[in-house]
Amino acid sequence: MLSEHDQGTMNAKMLQDIYEEGYAGALIFSWQDEWFKRCWNTMDFDLPDRRPFGSNPQTSEQEFGLMAFDPGNKTSACYVDGDFSEWENADPLVSDPNFSIYVKSDEKYLYLRIAAQTYDFEQDTILIPIDSISNQGNSTYPKYNVTFERPSEFVIILNGKENSRILVDSYYDSFYYLYAKRVKLIEANPAYEARNSGIFNPEYLTLNKELYLPVDKQKLPFSKYETGKLLYGNGNPLSKDYNSLSDFFVQDNNLEIRIPWALLNVTDPSSAMVMDDLYKAGIQSIKTNGFYIGGILLKENHVVGSTTMNLFSWQEWDTPSFHERLKPSYFIIQDAFANIK
Repeated sequence: MLSEHDQGTMNAKMLQDIYEEGYAGALIFSWQDEWFKRCWNTMDFDLPDRRPFGSNPQTSEQEFGLMAFDPGNKTSACYVDGDFSEWENADPLVSDPNFSIYVKSDEKYLYLRIAAQTYDFEQDTILIPIDSISNQGNSTYPKYNVTFERPSEFVIILNGKENSRILVDSYYDSFYYLYAKRVKLIEANPAYEARNSGIFNPEYLTLNKELYLPVDKQKLPFSKYETGKLLYGNGNPLSKDYNSLSDFFVQDNNLEIRIPWALLNVTDPSSAMVMDDLYKAGIQSIKTNGFYIGGILLKENHVVGSTTMNLFSWQEWDTPSFHERLKPSYFIIQDAFANIK
């Protein structure tokens, strides 16, 4: 994956190479982000006619621009940066004496803030179960010996900078369903296809399908990466430490997290559509009333705090909000044009 800064430095280097080779010029694609775009490795998982109504960071084609269209009329609903001012007037969705969870959303992300009383970011573990569709999900998570108040399709695991991720109930794993069951490019595992198995899978995104090169007589293997692994960093474009790829940040026992809608099997956030039962309907969409979200705090693998799971719902829309933002790559390219030699 490339950050907005990486995009600029790589384009600037290619510009210099093109200049040194004596070419007449080159084009940068593209000037602006394009929410309506699709990409081969995500196009099965959304509603084509509703793509322009939201921004999907899982679809690389949408974010090639030097200018971003960020959600929100002037600013986004939240920035994962340790500044909690955007949460000041928000009420917690759930809480217990140890911690509270706040939730909000926009055209691009589901945002969570966890305010903990006593929490060691590197040693303790917070589980955030999410129930997004009826009659599915895992009631338990044997790895941590916990039982959820509601069967949950997803669980976010927060355990330090390097070991935090979002997992999906294996029965609701759209990556596995598409590539093991439908197109048969990866090995099937019948245990994944059982309801309420207690198995949560990592969330993967395909990088390449298996490809045979006849001239070289070489087979390139199917490849993927764990897109659900959360990247620690500052996600505020105004910060000197800004990393556009950041997923979560911690400051003084407070965590901010942003999860792309697509990682929650949302096919269109603007109309509250999510994937239906994969093994009954295939990859089809169904309306959700919202997500039931809760939290469990573990210290030394023992539960010390647990909340109820309460409903978070959001307003649907047909007119998305957005504002323009010049990315760091714009200014890198600006400097490259000024100093090319």
